[in-house]
Amino acid sequence: MSLGEKLRLPFMHAGYAGTFLMLLLAAWNPSIPLGPGAVDLLLLLDESNSIAPGRNAAVWQSFLQYGESLPPGSRISLMRFSDRASLEVPWISPRDAGYIKLAGRAHPPRHRALDPGATAIGPALRSALQVISAERRTAVLLSSDGIDSVNP
Repeated sequence: MSLGEKLRLPFMHAGYAGTFLMLLLAAWNPSIPLGPGAVDLLLLLDESNSIAPGRNAAVWQSFLQYGESLPPGSRISLMRFSDRASLEVPWISPRDAGYIKLAGRAHPPRHRALDPGATAIGPALRSALQVISAERRTAVLLSSDGIDSVNP
């Protein structure tokens, strides 16, 4: 075994441990301390094949329920990703009529086709940064298993 291989193993194990810790924290799913005042919430939803069927529907429903409890002036948005990112729900207030239509949907809207065989988390995060406003308090909620097949 070469020196490079000997050094790579501890880093791989640390990466696996870090991913496991993030998944445990995601399963715990504490409430988000956003503070007083309006806030924008962007859900970045992984639509790759590595996500269990039905998982995104449950995440979507939880996200909408959380959105209903946001203070006045708040907005939500949805961006799906796998091989690339796709903005599916532009910013909308939970008090708008369009939000009520969204709340009636069991699954997140899917207007654009994505390649579920690939996952590119980095480009999805960069796309999310392009739709948020620097003038508004914003939280980006990432729902993913953390498996990036494009840039592992």
